[in-house]
Amino acid sequence: MRGPGYVERLVLTVPAWRLPIRELRWGRWHDAAARRSLVWIDWRGEAPRTWVFVDGARAPGAVVTDECVRAEGLTLLLSQRRTLQARRFAEIATAIPSLRAVTPKSMLALRETKWFSAGTLHESDAAGQAGSAIHELAVFR
Repeated sequence: MRGPGYVERLVLTVPAWRLPIRELRWGRWHDAAARRSLVWIDWRGEAPRTWVFVDGARAPGAVVTDECVRAEGLTLLLSQRRTLQARRFAEIATAIPSLRAVTPKSMLALRETKWFSAGTLHESDAAGQAGSAIHELAVFR
């Protein structure tokens, strides 16, 4: 299969509620022609980790905030943020009583907010590249 897009596969060896994460920021930006992409993952908690991938290659020096993503030689500025979804995991689990019964309170408290934003990628001295991003913040506790 070919084309612009992003996919991830998560394989967990421990239950999600035991992961040492307090906050998780992630997102994907692509330019208007879908030729360039930037993906970021920012894991905050006991063992913080941050990754940025530009056109599929890992970029060093990753820093992620709610307004921008930085890595060596580039900055992605996010603006005109529009909320796509804001909910707690408990809202999902309520519809599945057997799931709610086995899910710890800490996981039921998980809040996620997903946005669509305009994004401009600035690299070195080049003019900014306009595009769009979908990004999310999940707060686990």
